[in-house]
Amino acid sequence: MPRGRGWCACAGTVILFAAGCAERVIFMEGIAGGTTELGAASSGSPVADTGSGDAPQTETGGSSDAEAASGDGCEARDLEPEPVPPDVMLVLDQSFSMNRPLSGETTRWDAVYQALFDEVRGVAYRSEGARLFGMTLYTTSFERGVPGPPEECPRLRGAEPSWFAPAAELAAVYASQSPLGHTPTGEALTRVVEDLSALPSDNAKVIVLSTDGEPDTCADGFTDNGQLPAVEATQFAFSRGVRVYVVSVGEGVDVEHLQHLANAGVGKATTDSDTAPFAIALSVSELRRAYTAILDAAPPCAFDLSHEVDIDRQCEGEVVLDGSSLRCGVEWTLVSPTRLLLLGDTCVGPRSEVPEIEVTWPCDLVGATY
Repeated sequence: MPRGRGWCACAGTVILFAAGCAERVIFMEGIAGGTTELGAASSGSPVADTGSGDAPQTETGGSSDAEAASGDGCEARDLEPEPVPPDVMLVLDQSFSMNRPLSGETTRWDAVYQALFDEVRGVAYRSEGARLFGMTLYTTSFERGVPGPPEECPRLRGAEPSWFAPAAELAAVYASQSPLGHTPTGEALTRVVEDLSALPSDNAKVIVLSTDGEPDTCADGFTDNGQLPAVEATQFAFSRGVRVYVVSVGEGVDVEHLQHLANAGVGKATTDSDTAPFAIALSVSELRRAYTAILDAAPPCAFDLSHEVDIDRQCEGEVVLDGSSLRCGVEWTLVSPTRLLLLGDTCVGPRSEVPEIEVTWPCDLVGATY
């Protein structure tokens, strides 16, 4: 994992182990890019960097030189911030059309299972040591052509009680289900985001939406008229601090709609010419590549520190992202003495291709090795 290096700056000079200095870390993280179709996503190599700067400022802008000096004899330590990959919620289409073949005799439903939950090559199995996975299957409890209101819409199934679980447990839930019903993507996404917002968490979350057909709605499951509600639900997710990435399982979804979803999922206007990437996968291997590219591209919002920081005085520190100082408690917070979390638009909003994060605290607020 990439690491930053802690250093102290006194009178503009980089000095290691200087009494009364601040601990400062610069961390460089590459963010992946991509094109509108599968196969062109790539990620930059993370690079650790160092630099120099002034003594830290308090949240109110006053100099904290005196406070730093009060810790006379404290030594600069290497905080070694580690980026924490965001938790991933897999939102998977369970509609009846997932019974259709994707490639050869493999159905779309089985292809998603193999891409995610194969015990040897499945992306969820191979990645779960580095991140937390959740899963929600969505459909309805009624079939096309069958009159009457839906008994359950959206119909959501996943690991209880928190939706997040080890890959083996998610695989067992998926294997116990089969395709049925319609595709209420908008209503399903809205429910999932509401549930995610209610969960206690010390990490950011992203949604990976996989669907094979045009969305409909709970009000009208017989017409593929759910595109606008799906986009609005994706925008709602972003407003709650959850990015949404989109994978089409096969070619059954309108490409323009996929682009609108992808743009909305990262906070862009649906018609923005600077388009966000999405994936169209036509085989199990392409699904694996799509999921892997998305996981590689999702930017971290949490950073673990190797030393504890006094959480009650956290706002005496300073966090700078791409040269802009962030507001403590509004744009960043310490969720524990050893974990920093970017908040709101600071987490989900646009960043430079290689964003620079600088973290500064007076030495007397930095404690034991974690």
